[in-house]
Amino acid sequence: MFEPYVKKLISKEVLSRFAQVKREMEKIPNVTLPSGDLLSCHMVCRLLSKRTGLEFRDGYLKYHFQHSWLVFDRYIIDTYPVGALDVPILFETEYGLPWGELYSEAKLEVTETDKFKRDMEFLFSLKGEPCGLNS
Repeated sequence: MFEPYVKKLISKEVLSRFAQVKREMEKIPNVTLPSGDLLSCHMVCRLLSKRTGLEFRDGYLKYHFQHSWLVFDRYIIDTYPVGALDVPILFETEYGLPWGELYSEAKLEVTETDKFKRDMEFLFSLKGEPCGLNS
């Protein structure tokens, strides 16, 4: 398989952190949440932030879709992109590239609900990786 040119421009540290996110994502189990909801990008980012130390952001994708993503340096790591099959995706946000403009930070009501908080408590209470805090 060919290697995208941008990979030559990304530091080894960034590539290593991206690989870490990919490894941790593979460990996330399919679970039934207490609310009956499916895992959301908001939940996945919080789990991965806890496991990797990367910061997460809440907001909107293209000012319409409520969304969450990870950030590292000038990169966005979208762990659960809207409508995408192969995840995660790493975006460079400088050099006039459009990716950073698609993401806007905002406080989301969905992440403040009791239902969301109960689901997150459940995820963090699971034993093992990447959910449990005790692992």
